[in-house]
Amino acid sequence: MSEDVTRSASEKVVDNDPEGTHSSPTLNTNGKKNVEAFKWTPKPTDRQPCTSTEKTAAVTPQKESFDLFDLKISSPKDEFSEVHSSDPISKDNTNTILNSHKLKFYQENEFVSSEEGHLNLKPGEELNKYKILKRLGVGSYSAVWLAEDTANGSGVALKIEKLLASGKSCNANELKIAKLITSVIRSDGVAGDNIVSFLDKFTVKGNHHAEHLVLVYEVCGPDLFTIIENSNQRILSFKRIQDIGRQLLTGLIFLHSKCHVLHCDLKPENIMIAAMDKDAQVEFEAPGQQFSRGSFNVDLISKKCNVVVKIGDFGLGMQSDSTKAMLVQTCIYRAPENHLNAEITTAIDMWSFGCIMYYLTTRQDLFVCDDKCGAVVEEAQTHLTKIFGLLGEPDLGMYRGRSKFPEVNKLVESGKLFTPGVQPAPICLMKNMKQFSSMTAESVALLSDLLLQILQLDPKARLSAENALKHPFFTHEETDGLSEEKLRELNQKCYNAVMPSDSGSPHNLNKG
Repeated sequence: MSEDVTRSASEKVVDNDPEGTHSSPTLNTNGKKNVEAFKWTPKPTDRQPCTSTEKTAAVTPQKESFDLFDLKISSPKDEFSEVHSSDPISKDNTNTILNSHKLKFYQENEFVSSEEGHLNLKPGEELNKYKILKRLGVGSYSAVWLAEDTANGSGVALKIEKLLASGKSCNANELKIAKLITSVIRSDGVAGDNIVSFLDKFTVKGNHHAEHLVLVYEVCGPDLFTIIENSNQRILSFKRIQDIGRQLLTGLIFLHSKCHVLHCDLKPENIMIAAMDKDAQVEFEAPGQQFSRGSFNVDLISKKCNVVVKIGDFGLGMQSDSTKAMLVQTCIYRAPENHLNAEITTAIDMWSFGCIMYYLTTRQDLFVCDDKCGAVVEEAQTHLTKIFGLLGEPDLGMYRGRSKFPEVNKLVESGKLFTPGVQPAPICLMKNMKQFSSMTAESVALLSDLLLQILQLDPKARLSAENALKHPFFTHEETDGLSEEKLRELNQKCYNAVMPSDSGSPHNLNKG
């Protein structure tokens, strides 16, 4: 979904963070803010996966907000000392939407042109039994609309595919995977609580009587990427990160073991927070009202807030017994073997999971990628150099001659991809996560150990979802972390520092 619904795995959503994102704070050894680290640095608008068949034009390479191997680490006693600094937080700022994250909606007069291949819709129209309310997002391959099921009054999300000139369906593969997952839930009585629920499908005629495939999903709240990048809930507690990780692994166990499905594009943008019915109902009561943002309230800082994490967007999903060597995954979260055309297994989802856990802890990408869709060789060189630089040189027998690109094979043989890091991986991961998180040293050590067992270069040695869930990180109880009050203060300071001051910016939360 897009923003509050499952978004297409290979689509570029243009209504959320269209210009860039923000780097995370660092503290110098005096406990003061590093102003440069709070700057709003441009990021590519395209965080979508590349597939081996896409010929998408390259986008501007991502500018790194910091180098993984060249961090100035503040001493433990100074970390987060800005909470106690003499620079007070005003009462107004302290009370500014600390408990909620609100999402942007399109205004009702903003429509997708049918000439672009999208179905032209307006609020109030009915498709099948669904009444259109608002458009939630639009991307390269589909648009997502909030709608009301007129049969029972419930809210749903309609994912309507774009018509391609080739006539090929954009959502056909996602439909196949969604139906497979639904059949497992129905036949085995398995809940599938951590998967976005597929409800229905139908077709609707557009221009020239061409048919658009429409997938109907449950309405969810914001995705994790949107919350962390665009709200004052950037720094999460150990318990929250632990809970999100536990639910993600539960979802992956269900997919891998019960459904025999690989997601192939696991990332924060495709991880949704389930919305309560009453939150969605706000839109149904006044569909004509001008909402600048949505009504899904999420408080990830509160210890009392219980959220349901759901994996969505199976546009690149595939069955584990019918996998083939092809380029999938968004580059930042792509497993090294996938760069080199090796066999796709459930291990690629686990690699993505490890990168996501690091991102949730630090708000930073673990292995920065040029993110140039279509520039496969450049992506592989940049990304693999980062991976091998931290984790060490792999067994060449595992990668030799695997890529269909001669340039990549030459790089592997030459050894130019294997530049050792400044520090051993355990030390580097622990220092970075300690500096950029609210976790205690013990919690960081456990998470670092978990990640090192997941981020194995040999996919066969990588932890499975079942074994990862048995790791001590998920049974550990942190007793001396930051209090909820201090965590809120720290998040507000971080939010004030990284967000543009212009109140009209899409990166500002509503303050009303």
